[in-house]
Amino acid sequence: MKIRKKKKTSENNQSVYLLVISLMIILPFTYTKTTLDTTLAIKTIVLNISLLILFIIFYFEVIKRNQDLKFLQLMIFPIFLAYFTISILSLTNAINLSIGYHDLIKTFLSLVLLIIATYFFQKNNDFKTILSKASVLTLAISTSFGIYQYYMYAYGKSEEELFEALYMVKGIMAHKNLYAISLFMLLPFSIFGCLQFKKWWFIISLYAFAISLIMITLLQTRSVWIATALFVLVSGILIVLIRRKIGFDFSKLRIKKAYYLVFFIIVILISVIIYKSPSFRNLIVYKALSVLDIKSDNNQGRLDIWESTIEMSKENIILGVGAGNWRIHFPKYYSDKQGDKYKNWVQPHNDFLWILSEKGIFGLLTHLLIYIFAIVYCIRILIKSNRQDELIFTLLMMSMIISYIILSLFTFPYKRINHQIILMMIFSAIIVDYSKYSILPNKKLNIHLVKNILLLIGFGISFTLYANIKVYQSQTFVKKALDAISINNHNKVIEYTTKAYNPFYTLDYYSTPILKNRGTAYSMLKQNNKANNDILKALDDNPNNLGTLNDAAAFFARQKNYVKAIFYYNKTLLLFPNYEVGIKNLTLSYYYNNDYKNAYLTILRTSTKNQDQQYLDFLNKLKVKINTPTK
Repeated sequence: MKIRKKKKTSENNQSVYLLVISLMIILPFTYTKTTLDTTLAIKTIVLNISLLILFIIFYFEVIKRNQDLKFLQLMIFPIFLAYFTISILSLTNAINLSIGYHDLIKTFLSLVLLIIATYFFQKNNDFKTILSKASVLTLAISTSFGIYQYYMYAYGKSEEELFEALYMVKGIMAHKNLYAISLFMLLPFSIFGCLQFKKWWFIISLYAFAISLIMITLLQTRSVWIATALFVLVSGILIVLIRRKIGFDFSKLRIKKAYYLVFFIIVILISVIIYKSPSFRNLIVYKALSVLDIKSDNNQGRLDIWESTIEMSKENIILGVGAGNWRIHFPKYYSDKQGDKYKNWVQPHNDFLWILSEKGIFGLLTHLLIYIFAIVYCIRILIKSNRQDELIFTLLMMSMIISYIILSLFTFPYKRINHQIILMMIFSAIIVDYSKYSILPNKKLNIHLVKNILLLIGFGISFTLYANIKVYQSQTFVKKALDAISINNHNKVIEYTTKAYNPFYTLDYYSTPILKNRGTAYSMLKQNNKANNDILKALDDNPNNLGTLNDAAAFFARQKNYVKAIFYYNKTLLLFPNYEVGIKNLTLSYYYNNDYKNAYLTILRTSTKNQDQQYLDFLNKLKVKINTPTK
């Protein structure tokens, strides 16, 4: 019996190690330069492959050994499934299905991860230690890399240069703000390590904790600053509330050393950085003050985006505009807020408004319920548990979940797969501990039904892997096509764009239709029929893309089809009313179409700073044309 038990425990450890190492250590460091977004596609593929391997293990354990899946009766799972179902239904309103697929794939993989992680965690009593050590190791490496980047690109820069240089400090992510969010979400695991680990793991945890705080300060991502402050506040309140249950003995030498060492490192390093760099000091003060300044450019920009997103949501309150389709509809709701420079937003900097606009009110409610149940589970653990490590872990994770909710009000962690992986790991850990203190019906599972459902999930994982590989390949070809555009190699643009375009990838990261580039290339090669077809298909994929509308108008103007040119230039100006080039081209199209009155009315929209002598001469020319009687 003992031998069997050890073998079983060993198998459980292997599965948990595979889960944690692949997703918490390997995945965060996957990176490629072959795509425009250096991390998103490749990380999603790593997640897909890892889940497929883990699912095979999970499937055979459940079917062959009739393993316990009672935890699936907990309300968080059917609510998550309801959210996924609503996401699917929202696609009935979608203009572009391919970007909807991306959202569905992410949601599906998150749900599968939640199930698999919960299953393997519940079979291993040391899962919190394994998960925390992996997180601490990742945090220590990524923060070290960030510190190196800061001194390479940002240290010693002048105030104007420093702001731009900070965007080069992005660690293991595609953007500094995404990097800051990752550091923040791993922070609780380092605190847990400081309080629970010994020897080298204690030192690594301490290092990761201290350096991550420094990096969060250096990166100057205001939403992460707010979330970190809230995390400290919520953790402090919870510690006060359950201090007797936790039973900390702060007289222990190890805790004292941790406290003073962390304080010493943070104070010394941050002081050195700040006081040796007046530019950094000025910028960080500006950033800190701007958090509460509603009239600051950043805050006003977000308020404008949110206002337009709310307007969109009101018009599509039941099912939304379709998963992933916010960025297609948004330009027409934001047009009155465009200034002299066009702003091409690809997300609303608020996850909850994002979900409301894309999936409607029921999508938002089910999404919120996932967090609510996770917090309720944490509260029950804090009430029922008497284990110090369990209480500390739950306290930290509950503080993280609450802070993450606030963070999501100002930015978009929902978009990035690695942020969702960390969140699912936290949820899984909470569910496992909560299951110990909840009574679940001991229902016998219908093995045939379970087998069929698992086979369907297995097919879903395999299909999403295929789709994600196709997306990755498409992104590599899009980058090659853009390189070809830069050297005016139109034949290569056509070749690469043809290879890039497929049902899973029709828009690039900036919402530009893939076929726009091929249509432009065909136009340059005088293959007008093919150019016409591609331009119209591109507008089907995204009818509100400014560049595509402008290219369509220019194409038809070159063909002397001024009626269509006028149609598309007008659509362009509906999205960007202050587009000076568009106003000029629309004026000329009216003029060449002998519609002098509309040409005159259009040219009057020209900005006063562009009303030079050439403008005045053409204006007078139009007046003469208007006043000349038609023969």
